[in-house]
Amino acid sequence: MKFYNISIIFILILSYSSLSGQIKCVMENDTILRQSQLDSFSILYPDCTELESISLFTSNIKDLSALGNLKYIKSLIINRTAINNLTGLDNLQRAEYIMIRGNDDLKDFSALKKLKYLGTLTMTGNNSLKSLEGIEVDTVMWLVITGSKLKNLKGLGAKYCRNFDLYDSYLDDLSGHNLQYIQHAQLSGVGNIDSIHTLNPEKLLIEVSPRLHDITPLNSLTNLKWLNIAGNSNLSWCSVDIICRNLDNPDFSLEVNWNAKGCRNKVEIREGCISGTESHIIEEHIRFSPQPVMDVLNISGLSENTPYMIINMVGDRVMSGITYESIDMSSLPAGMYVLQLFDKTKQKVLKRVKVVKM
Repeated sequence: MKFYNISIIFILILSYSSLSGQIKCVMENDTILRQSQLDSFSILYPDCTELESISLFTSNIKDLSALGNLKYIKSLIINRTAINNLTGLDNLQRAEYIMIRGNDDLKDFSALKKLKYLGTLTMTGNNSLKSLEGIEVDTVMWLVITGSKLKNLKGLGAKYCRNFDLYDSYLDDLSGHNLQYIQHAQLSGVGNIDSIHTLNPEKLLIEVSPRLHDITPLNSLTNLKWLNIAGNSNLSWCSVDIICRNLDNPDFSLEVNWNAKGCRNKVEIREGCISGTESHIIEEHIRFSPQPVMDVLNISGLSENTPYMIINMVGDRVMSGITYESIDMSSLPAGMYVLQLFDKTKQKVLKRVKVVKM
């Protein structure tokens, strides 16, 4: 009786696709623990181009060259290997799921130059990785980066990205990428969001980021329609322009929970919006007179026609328009109001001030 060493012989079921003409491979045992196992793949099945799944484990694996013919992988896991690059995946064009975790010698993704579609890509650890050069695809449905030592997102690109998740990476520079359209972004463990405008998502979750103190960069977002800010223990000021303007907007979804006092709920945020104490407003040369005002409020320091909005002390908008030198407030009843001047895009507040109407 002849016995086979299953550590180096793969048992595969091969089928042929009448549509693509490619050879599909389904491995009965898809967990690879030794380099010799992986090397046997290209020898025994040199024509295989589509693989159902393969999982590579342990530092014994140092070279992916045996996968050089693959154009499609449904599931690929590369976990705690000793590879320093992804050479061997040079012909890969489509993958439904890739996890690359804990490969501390891995330095680049440049071999993925032919990859066009990604279902889910999860990158965890990989502590020698300095760049994401090579991940430039047409579509990625879910992109997850967690626990890395990346300094920025340089090299990362997609024409469409449905979900982008950044967890506990201490990556505070979100720039450098070429992600052209992000539907949903989720940030956790971030210290600042100064480059959030480069992501510009429709939906955004910022959670569990104790280093985060300032969310004023949200004012630069132009696509945002859904915002959830939760569990940021040192975030005490959420009354930034984009939130104040959309507090009562039925087409804008806002949730705030478990942040520091001042950003625990919409009531606290509304109080901040009305008080007008937003510290990042720097247009100090703009002046208003007289104070209090009877009828016409004069404005100095503007260089062009400027959008404005006046809200009462319960947060209702009572007047808006364009001004250059003055605003006629004679139609308003006596009381205290908050006047906001915007830049021409209406995305940034140039000045916010309390006005008393007599």
